[in-house]
Amino acid sequence: PALRREVIPAGRWAICVHAGSYDTLSTTYLRLVGGYFPSAGMGLADRPCIEVYRNTPGDTAEADLRTEVWAPIAASPST
Repeated sequence: PALRREVIPAGRWAICVHAGSYDTLSTTYLRLVGGYFPSAGMGLADRPCIEVYRNTPGDTAEADLRTEVWAPIAASPST
């Protein structure tokens, strides 16, 4: 598929760094969204998560791969 430009809406994000294989990224998502978010009283916003690849498997050992995982935080309900 062709690349396309998207505008990401402003908002708050929880960001963590995944270390290691892309095959285990799902574990990082589960810890962030299924563990940290509930314990911090936060919800996931209805926007896509973002992955930022800080290096690549072409020139980095699998154990040294670093990927930022950005999860959008839902706005708090007004009181």
